[in-house]
Amino acid sequence: MALLNDNRMILGACLSLVDPSMLDYAERRLLDGVTPIDDSDLEQVLLEIRAGRDPLGEAYMEANAPADRRSHGETYTPSAMVESMVLDAGEMGTPARVVDAGCGSGRFAIACAKTFPRSQVVAVDASPFATLMTKASVCALGLEDRITVLRGDFTTIGLPALGEQGPTLWIGNPPYVRHHDLPARAKQWLARTSKHLGVHASGLSGLHVHFIFSIAQRVNEGDFGVLVTSAEWLDVKYGKAVRELLLRRLGLRGLELRDRTKQAFAGTDTTALIFSFDTRLLNTQKRETSVRAVAGERAPIDIPRKLLDRCDKWTPLLDGRLPRDVPKGYVKLGDFARVHRGIVTGANKFWVRQGLEDPDESISVPVVSHAREIMTGSSELHTEGLSRLIALPQDIETLDEGEAEKARQLIAEGESLGIDKGYVARSRKCWWSIPVGDGATILMTYMARKPPVFVANPKRIRSLNVVHGIYPLVDLSDNAVNGLVDYLNTSVVAYEGRTYSGGLMKFEPREVENILVPSPQMLEEGSWRS
Repeated sequence: MALLNDNRMILGACLSLVDPSMLDYAERRLLDGVTPIDDSDLEQVLLEIRAGRDPLGEAYMEANAPADRRSHGETYTPSAMVESMVLDAGEMGTPARVVDAGCGSGRFAIACAKTFPRSQVVAVDASPFATLMTKASVCALGLEDRITVLRGDFTTIGLPALGEQGPTLWIGNPPYVRHHDLPARAKQWLARTSKHLGVHASGLSGLHVHFIFSIAQRVNEGDFGVLVTSAEWLDVKYGKAVRELLLRRLGLRGLELRDRTKQAFAGTDTTALIFSFDTRLLNTQKRETSVRAVAGERAPIDIPRKLLDRCDKWTPLLDGRLPRDVPKGYVKLGDFARVHRGIVTGANKFWVRQGLEDPDESISVPVVSHAREIMTGSSELHTEGLSRLIALPQDIETLDEGEAEKARQLIAEGESLGIDKGYVARSRKCWWSIPVGDGATILMTYMARKPPVFVANPKRIRSLNVVHGIYPLVDLSDNAVNGLVDYLNTSVVAYEGRTYSGGLMKFEPREVENILVPSPQMLEEGSWRS
């Protein structure tokens, strides 16, 4: 909304709308020194809110850059998605209470209050700015007696008791905050809760997983819900806990994987997944044998619960790809090879040189420094024109005097630029000595908008962490290596990795090791080609 073009103007609108008696200390602090907006501007904001729009939330999203909101998981759900999810919830029944898990500017809470006029709605968010915007919209619509807005940690906050008996609808868009940005107390809470529920939760779980655990801890028989999250838990290791909770404690009802070539949330590279659950499905007499699922524009399919229970990845199932029997003679790549990320320098602009004056291998090695260098259409790495990676020994005095002097100059240059103060450099035994290791037998891209590219690396050129390296644990002839490259380039498909918004595909090393490939014997014989 053009007239609310910064946070202060948004706060001014909130001040003009909200009942001061509804505010807590943190919300009042936000309003210190804020001036109410003009009456004409206030009238426009009121018209927008009463027309079913969210001018406060829209203005907040515009006024605050995605990078600033990301660490708090502030990505508000598009109105069309809110409407669809509330409609889906209505098909499961009428709740006595609605809980909006991470309310943001109150979109789900207000939509539910309108759809379920006899339900009490509780909206929860940790951000005082978010709860202030929600309270302002609630006051503008005269819903103060229907919607209770609470500020606090959703995982631990106490919820008002139900005034009458009946089911609770759990709905919303739990904040996506990666585990790196979570405080220790949050991880400790997850550890305690997962132990209580008997479902192991990984320490790598993001905040959205914490919310799902909190709901699973609170649900009562008859409760149901619709949530939207990032889709990555369908396939990653930490997602196993979510999959187990949905099948065994929440009663998974449906899965909707949004189009992976489009951004469901502006400014976020993640694929949206909407899932619904109904605890009544846990009743053995009512239990359905399958889950309705849809991926993108595909027609809905029914996936047997038993199949979901035994599969480590659910995205292939949503795509209609049922687990296939292992072909005779085929094994997992990890049975005879290891996949590792490339070299981490901590400062590529310093350590990687193009056209280094003296390319003597005593102080540098050729290196693959960009994924495009293996995306040439060839099955073998082209080494012409590669950059060189400075590779100094820990003991400079082991070099010839001329090379030792060049090494000293490089070290002095790095120190003048502060390279030695970087996190990666400080973690090395000698900051100037990068462990380069051995070059991989096969190199592969791991992040692109198409399946990965594999190339043989007969000269064992080292590579940065822009690509992965495949290291066989058994001796393979050149023919076998080339056969493996050919097989991987023609057989590996997107769903074996993980897909993000815009069709971006990513393969982690362990995911590559799980790919089925011909056995070393078949590669040597070439029998897989027949």
